[in-house]
Amino acid sequence: MTARLVRQAQAGDGDAFVSLMSQYKIDMYKVAKGILGNETDVADAMSETLLLAFEHIKDVRRPEYFKTWLIRVLINVCKDMLKEKKRCGVTDHILDRGAPDTAQENVEFLELLAVLEPKSRILMMLYYGIGFNSRQIAALLGMKSSTVRTGLRRAREQLKMELERQEAGT
Repeated sequence: MTARLVRQAQAGDGDAFVSLMSQYKIDMYKVAKGILGNETDVADAMSETLLLAFEHIKDVRRPEYFKTWLIRVLINVCKDMLKEKKRCGVTDHILDRGAPDTAQENVEFLELLAVLEPKSRILMMLYYGIGFNSRQIAALLGMKSSTVRTGLRRAREQLKMELERQEAGT
């Protein structure tokens, strides 16, 4: 289904492109929220990604990997936004905890991820939030699978310590 929509969008079918974006908007939101945190930046990143995807959909060589390609574009946009913030003197990136989410579990998950470094947040979001496996994440981020697994293990350990700290404090 996705491959057919990609081919149609590559042929200039605007409705097919809209269908593709609708199909992946929740996954895109989760990734952007996990990386950037606040709703304004998430909206900007998603808009920029949508524009880039529209402009470059003909560059997708294997339509069956469209989702991976789209998430990679989004991650690059988010990384560029974080770099720009650092250049502008913003060194602390704080999660916008007041933003409404569709489910309480998502809010708690995102708040928990806020204690992690951006690279660890990306790994956790792709693995748990989107459902990619370590091999897919490695291909997406240009890393070794073993590096991804190690990063996930360390992130889980850090989250476990944070949860234990929070439980001890209550």
